[in-house]
Amino acid sequence: MMRRQICLWILLIASSTALRQNANATTIEKDFNNPPVAVRPYVWWHWMGPNISKDGITRDLEAMKEAGIGGATIFNITSAVTVGAKPTGNCPWPEITYRSPKWWELMKHAASEANRLGLELGMHNCVGYATTGGPWISPERGMQQLVRKMQAVQGGKQVTIDLPLPGSKPVDLGVFAVPAEGVIPLDKIIDLSAKMDAKGHLVWEAPSGAWNVYRLGYAFSGRQPSPMPDDMLNKAFEVDKMSVEQNRYHWQQVIEPLKQNLGPLVGKSFRHILIDSYEAGDQNWTARFREEFKRLKGYDALPWLMTMNPLVTEGRREEIRIVADADRSARFEWDYLDVIKTLFAEGFRAGAEAIRGAGLTFQWEPYSGPFDRIAGSALADTPMGEFWTGGQGGIDTTIAAAGRAAGRRVIGAEAFTGMPPISRWTETPAFLKASGDGTYASGVNRLVLHHWVHQPFDERYKPGIGMGWWGTHFGRNQTWFEPGKAYFAYLGRTQALLQRGEGVADYLALDPLPLAPTPLRPPRC
Repeated sequence: MMRRQICLWILLIASSTALRQNANATTIEKDFNNPPVAVRPYVWWHWMGPNISKDGITRDLEAMKEAGIGGATIFNITSAVTVGAKPTGNCPWPEITYRSPKWWELMKHAASEANRLGLELGMHNCVGYATTGGPWISPERGMQQLVRKMQAVQGGKQVTIDLPLPGSKPVDLGVFAVPAEGVIPLDKIIDLSAKMDAKGHLVWEAPSGAWNVYRLGYAFSGRQPSPMPDDMLNKAFEVDKMSVEQNRYHWQQVIEPLKQNLGPLVGKSFRHILIDSYEAGDQNWTARFREEFKRLKGYDALPWLMTMNPLVTEGRREEIRIVADADRSARFEWDYLDVIKTLFAEGFRAGAEAIRGAGLTFQWEPYSGPFDRIAGSALADTPMGEFWTGGQGGIDTTIAAAGRAAGRRVIGAEAFTGMPPISRWTETPAFLKASGDGTYASGVNRLVLHHWVHQPFDERYKPGIGMGWWGTHFGRNQTWFEPGKAYFAYLGRTQALLQRGEGVADYLALDPLPLAPTPLRPPRC
């Protein structure tokens, strides 16, 4: 604890000393005494299902302004965020469904009020807090996964089999016959793709011996954003992360309605769009993966997919390894994962370009997915990490390091996210201070408080709505809200210093990846 505090004060003193040596030294005192809105702590503002009111929006934003909060990010999520919980009943505003006219009216009201109060507003890009998707994403535009069907046959005769692929609207990639042995050279695998019709019916003069016939394809994974507003359940899907085309479509559906409904407030009080930490699950294929793999690696991935270990067949993990040799198979697997990472990055880059093209800034927590955290941190205008209460704070060091290396002045953190045993309205600034200070010492200079839940009801009902059992309660109904303004002022003053000058580091940060083997040359098969 003492070491963290010393590190933080060294950072503050060094920043202050350096700044006093330049011509603008007098402004640091003004900023410390009265932190500008842009340097103050921000909040994540959760709108719980249809429980949203115009009066509540105004009261929330006025309380933020009064408390020294600089801005808010709107999340429209489910009304009940607990395991197995059903949406709350008897909502007074059933007409406020996601993107309904009433919903857009409330969004515009929030942006107008933020403009009146001099606050910055933004929103999470999709319903829920994960990840990128919405009701405009059909299965064809959604995340795709490899699927396969296998049947064992005895050769030495003509065999007739049917191999329907599992999954939703699967697309065929190829059919292969593999000798039923433990380790198989690649040149012993027979391509039967031309012998199977579109319905999965195969007629084949099989050589003698035991064979496993595999049909490979890909299908929609079914992944949905979560936790979605009540009216969106099973109506919205995650976009294909590895397709630039589908990502551009997603961002068009996000940004164009914002422009239409908020008008000139977009880029004025409404100024940012966020992607929260990645929680959309795995994706290992996209419609153009085979062509993209050839573009990036110079050879065809399809025959080599049979060397993957383990490969999942209808939910069953098969441990039999089919290899040309262990070294070449490992090199293909590295290439395969590298292409996935590259395509993810290209998809997110399309999103960043769309956001900036609308005059907005891009906030992102670039981790937990199959992509490079360092590249993602450089891609965001405000790269963010996260920390939870109950510890000494601090975010992933690669995020702060990569963000600084890319010239990003502000490094953010989703701050004080709380587990159910801790998030009981008993959190206090004294309890929170250690983890906040530790996070500043890790390279962060903007805390985005998790959370400030929107309170739609009048002042008779307290403490009001919470985000289920998650998060620290910073909103206007917290019992220590009035004396707690001193803590918000402390955060603002600390950030007024830390957001000035340039961070100095004497270490190198690399994304932890397996060592790359020698590149695999196009196979002769």
